Amino acid sequence: MSAAGDSIPEVESRNVAQFFGGKRAFKIPDYQREYAWEEEQVEALCTDLQGFFDSDEPYYMLGQTIIAQNADLNDKSRYQFAVVDGQQRLTTLFLFVMAARDQLKALELNPAQLQVVEVLTNMLRFIDDADGQAVARLKSNESGNSYLADLLRGDELPIEGHSTETQRNIAENFTYIRSFLKDKFVTSEALTSFVQKL
Repeated sequence: MSAAGDSIPEVESRNVAQFFGGKRAFKIPDYQREYAWEEEQVEALCTDLQGFFDSDEPYYMLGQTIIAQNADLNDKSRYQFAVVDGQQRLTTLFLFVMAARDQLKALELNPAQLQVVEVLTNMLRFIDDADGQAVARLKSNESGNSYLADLLRGDELPIEGHSTETQRNIAENFTYIRSFLKDKFVTSEALTSFVQKL
């Protein structure tokens, strides 16, 4: 039972495009632990997503993400939501969307497939109405944010010399996801169909 004045949290079910849609942006607060997922967890997620793609199931329960209003006044105007729980999965999904965008851009695409690339790009960033600047949908902690920004621009990350666990895991997991997508979805049609089901 809730005390007078307590609000009941809203629970919503969303696909990946809906979650990373609209004018929403998410910040991983500095108090959160490092991005710690390694190849084992990323491989399990990729295998689950491929299994979902190969199935006739209408949806796949990816797990919960708990977000709250961002209390950091320095970032509140652009990053309305703070990730309370689910940052490992959310960061990995963000890497997944970037890898899918990059993989599709490397293939010959028809006009409909080019629209899928645009949808993926919009899942990664939006244009702020106030100043016309592109805003990344996910802001990591300080050590990981520069790596996410590099990947958003399509830049390669260093293979070695990472100064934090977050940087190392972002670089290694992005490489793993990119290889997974190249190996499992070799044609633009297959990759486009996979992305659209998410």
